[in-house]
Amino acid sequence: MDVDLTAKEPAIGDILKLESISHCGSQLHMSYCFSSGLSFTTTLWYPFQLEELDSKYGISFMEEVYFHCALFEMNKLCTLAPSLKYIDLGTYSTFLTKGLEELWRILSAKAFGEWRFLHNLPNWKGPKFCMTEQSSTTSESKNPAISIEGGPVQCLVFCGGGKDSLASMKLLEEIGEPFHSLSYALSIYGSAQLQHSLTDSLVKHTASKKHHRVTLIDTFSSSPLPSAIPNAEVKSVICAETPSTIFEGLPFALMYGYTQFCLAHERSANKGNLVWDVNSEEINHQWVKSYNGEILITSYIKENLISNLAYFSSLMPIHDPLIFYSIAPYTAAIPFTHSCNQRKPWCLRCPKCCYVWLGYSAYFSEATVHATFGNENLLDVEENQLFFTQMLGLGEQIPFECIGQVDEIRMAFQFCHLKGIKGKAMAVFEAKVAAQFDAQKLDIASKFGKVYTHDICIPESLAERLLLKLGEISERFQDKMLKLL
Repeated sequence: MDVDLTAKEPAIGDILKLESISHCGSQLHMSYCFSSGLSFTTTLWYPFQLEELDSKYGISFMEEVYFHCALFEMNKLCTLAPSLKYIDLGTYSTFLTKGLEELWRILSAKAFGEWRFLHNLPNWKGPKFCMTEQSSTTSESKNPAISIEGGPVQCLVFCGGGKDSLASMKLLEEIGEPFHSLSYALSIYGSAQLQHSLTDSLVKHTASKKHHRVTLIDTFSSSPLPSAIPNAEVKSVICAETPSTIFEGLPFALMYGYTQFCLAHERSANKGNLVWDVNSEEINHQWVKSYNGEILITSYIKENLISNLAYFSSLMPIHDPLIFYSIAPYTAAIPFTHSCNQRKPWCLRCPKCCYVWLGYSAYFSEATVHATFGNENLLDVEENQLFFTQMLGLGEQIPFECIGQVDEIRMAFQFCHLKGIKGKAMAVFEAKVAAQFDAQKLDIASKFGKVYTHDICIPESLAERLLLKLGEISERFQDKMLKLL
């Protein structure tokens, strides 16, 4: 069916349907279609044959796992049509429980908080499920949660290729905990080969005993949306990768016996970008990476899918200053990190690049910074001035990115200032922020240089060793960096 792009009504349609979920060999394929006929697909390529899992755990259980993958890949499609009324799950509606629907709505609303704010949709909770009346009578999963037999290595580290991934893997290495690693190449970020190559280069500098790759090809995020649909209701669309990648990682736990999914989300993920004056809601770009998001997902998985699988962040006890400080000795590995969401490895013209460059400049040598980013001084780039101004707390909000809080950014500026680093943004810091920071510097350094033992999901088998090692890093930070301030 052709989409009528000249119609006055939204061209998307009122219903979004989950058309199919299928797998063959190493491929998992999911397809979706709006009632207008507009269709999208998501395809994942695993490094093993999925039929092995059918044989080991049963077709019905694996269908339920794949349904979770499809459902959380599906939520981003809703951002193309805020007035979308229904989601039709078709024959897969038998897998929708009260608990899963609640999880989906919370994660969608929170993950898309930035999108709701930009489109003035404070009350958006997503479309209704067509089968809600029938399926909502089901309070339990179609299949009971299972307990998997642990493999020779229990911990699987999700590696995005950035400084946090490096810090997480080095932390496990330092406490002697064996781990394997997993990276995704997503079509939204361009060449899968380039993405895998970049991440492989970083992992080689760690103690990962085995590295897994997943390639995800997504026609929605790689399409020219929403501009390709002139009368679409939105100015932008958004994806929330964390929930979908966690559920898409479950086949690895089932195949290899991993009982721990370790991510590298730091403590500032708990802090929002702004408070929405319309409803006093805190809008947090990183909410799905927060402790509240973490506990919600891990509790659901344990209760409904794999009862002995722990999902946690090894870095939740600390903020970025300790993360930067902890990886400073690994000068050979740092240049292989990459974090840019615009162009891999770095575009040098976005808030994320500016933030990481600033942190590296504050805590690492000039040689390490140049080996990572080149010789350009991002503080002096005109296109970056707005980002630095916002990050210093001089705008209405900090940028919608996975970056630290205003005070830890100001501390990074101070360390750069003490190194004699100049630039337009540094002049702004010196004129408008430095005096205020100086009056608060000891409190700020104490807050962001300590280890927090509450609101973490680290398993007991790791918590004591991880917290002890983080405590040692904190002591060294307080001893060395406070003297510089």
